[in-house]
Amino acid sequence: MTDYPQIPVRRSFSLIVSVDTTLPAVSFVNWTIQAQLRKANNNQPSGLLAELEVYPTASEDPNQLIFLLYHADTSSWPVGLVELDLAFIHPEGDHTIMTQRRTIEITRSVTRNV
Repeated sequence: MTDYPQIPVRRSFSLIVSVDTTLPAVSFVNWTIQAQLRKANNNQPSGLLAELEVYPTASEDPNQLIFLLYHADTSSWPVGLVELDLAFIHPEGDHTIMTQRRTIEITRSVTRNV
C-alpha cells in the first residue's frame, strides 16, 4: 500500500486539486492554467502521458483555488507512479507560476469491458 492516490487505468481520470495562495483568486483572471501528467521523474518528451483538461471550480475560501483535472481515456497509461502539477501562465506570457508536484499511482484495473 502506498501513500499516493490510486487511479485505475481503462477509466476516465478526474481529480480535484486545491491550491492555497496568498493572492485572491481574482488575481488569476485571464491567466492560462495548464496541467500535464507525466511518468515519475521523466521530463523528457517520452514521459508525457496526457495534457489534462483543467476546470476551475468554486471555493468558499478566497485564498484557495480549486480545480477539476480531467482526461477521458487512460487506456494507454502505464501502471506505476506518475506526477502532475499546474502551471499558471500570465496573460502576457512573461512569467509562469508552478504548483508543487503531486504523485499519483496508476494501478491495473480488474473489471474489463467497462
